[in-house]
Amino acid sequence: MCRIAVCLKRKLTKEEFDNGWTANSDGVGFAYAKDDKVHAIKGLMEKEAAWKRYSECNMEFPHVVHFRKKSAGDVSAELTHPFIVSEDSPAFEEYHGEEPVLFHNGTITDWKQMLLLSSAINGSFKPGKWSDARFAAAMVSKFTDQENIKYFLEMVGGGDKFALVTKDHVQIVGKYGEKKDVYYSDAYPKYSYSK
Repeated sequence: MCRIAVCLKRKLTKEEFDNGWTANSDGVGFAYAKDDKVHAIKGLMEKEAAWKRYSECNMEFPHVVHFRKKSAGDVSAELTHPFIVSEDSPAFEEYHGEEPVLFHNGTITDWKQMLLLSSAINGSFKPGKWSDARFAAAMVSKFTDQENIKYFLEMVGGGDKFALVTKDHVQIVGKYGEKKDVYYSDAYPKYSYSK
C-alpha cells in the first residue's frame, strides 16, 4: 500500500527508487517548493521514464516522492499522487502554483460515503476519477490552520500517513521511519515527525 519518501537533504538513489517501484508500481509523482510556489509532477506510469524525470529534475529539499499501489480508485495517471489541495482537486500532469499538494499512504475506508455526503451538502459534485487521497485533498482545502489539517488527517486516516507540501514547508502526519536523511512512510515507525 504505497510508499511516501520525504527526502530531507538528498535525492533517492536509483536503488531506492527501484525498490519503491518494485513494491508499488501503479505510478509515481513528486513535489517540492521553490520560488514561493509548489511544483509537482505526477502520472509517471513507466519506471525508467519516471526515474529519468525524477533524477533530472532540479528540485529543492525537502521534497516528497510517492510510489502508488492501488487500494482505492483504479490504476491511472490521474490517480497518482499528489493531489492539489482545493475543493475539486483537479487532475494534472505538471503543476506550478500556490496551493499545497497532498500525498497519502493508506486507505480511507469510508471515503465514498463521505464524498457523497460532502457533495450533497455543497450541492455539487466535481467530475473526474476519485480516490480516497483525492477526497482527502479536497477536504483539507476546507482548513487553513496547520494544526486543524493535522487533526483532520489523523482522524480521517486512522493511522494512515500523509505528506503535505506547501510553498514554505513539508508537513508529515503519521509514523515514519528514517534512513539516511529520508523519511519513509512504510518503514518501521520509530517516531512521528510533524513540522
